[in-house]
Amino acid sequence: MTGFAVVERRGEAAEIRWAAAAAGRRDHGIGTALIEHVLDALRDAGVRIAEVKTLDPAAGYPPYAATYAFRKARGFVHADTIDPLPGWEPGNPRALLIAALTATR
Repeated sequence: MTGFAVVERRGEAAEIRWAAAAAGRRDHGIGTALIEHVLDALRDAGVRIAEVKTLDPAAGYPPYAATYAFRKARGFVHADTIDPLPGWEPGNPRALLIAALTATR
């Protein structure tokens, strides 16, 4: 396996629930190609907004700080921080990141 993504569509919006590149294949552009492919496919299917949630950098956990930075570098915008996110333990702030795939107005 090189990488994978799991997406949940919600009408004109979609959430990238999980996305990862194989550990031995990181830093080779696979994650970037995967996310770009997913976002392009979603846009072509009529999705206008994509969202992703990750641990907020304020939590101070370096692996997720890198995930957050990766997503920001691919055009996602930090829209909100939620703590507690329903279904998650309190004290694990979730960053809600969004990307517009088409104009929304």
